[in-house]
Amino acid sequence: MSSPSSQSVQSIKAWGPYEDPLYRASAGFNMFLKGLFSAQEKGYYQWVDDPKLTEITITDQHPVNPEVLEKRPAIITLRGNAQWAVVGRDQMVNYEWHTGKKTKMDIVSFMMTFACLSREGIEAQRLAWFIFSMLPLFRGHLQRSIPGMHDVGLRMTLTGETAAGALVQGSSFPEWKMVQVMSPIQMSYMSSIEPLDKAYLGKIEATIHNLAGTINQQARIDE
Repeated sequence: MSSPSSQSVQSIKAWGPYEDPLYRASAGFNMFLKGLFSAQEKGYYQWVDDPKLTEITITDQHPVNPEVLEKRPAIITLRGNAQWAVVGRDQMVNYEWHTGKKTKMDIVSFMMTFACLSREGIEAQRLAWFIFSMLPLFRGHLQRSIPGMHDVGLRMTLTGETAAGALVQGSSFPEWKMVQVMSPIQMSYMSSIEPLDKAYLGKIEATIHNLAGTINQQARIDE
């Protein structure tokens, strides 16, 4: 599967029951950062879609090659664990009596982290502060661009400087610095289900009864 950075949120293929709103959120934030830094003037960490010309690397989840950090700083978007909020009684929002169709909605929450990496701690902090200050300003834009998202750009945390650790590929040395912006995110998610076709259910029940009869008959023979 390709990285979210390589796909538009609007162009992600519909995967039916496997549609993934968390993937859509990761892709949306990755695209937001690229748009934000592409708008900067040259010499101010301008991002362009050319690894030879860009002044900053923006990627998703993947460790950065040390050779990249030798040339330019990097930002890595990381999604943390997700969990359901369990809103309301059975999360039910609608029930159609004539079809038995149930529609449920819940809130899924997770932490989105923006790890800013550089050989210079002050540079990593400068980039982290820029993101930290921009997310609240673009809250409305993000909520419109990523369906179902709300509670973004609130109660954020900007960490102190630490070693980049596992985010720098093949390097365990503390020379790479990292400052992180951590933003709690909430997304609403709605789904529905209808009862299976009665004829189909009848076939299942008939099969179960036939199997049960066969088992009982075999048990009598064994006795």
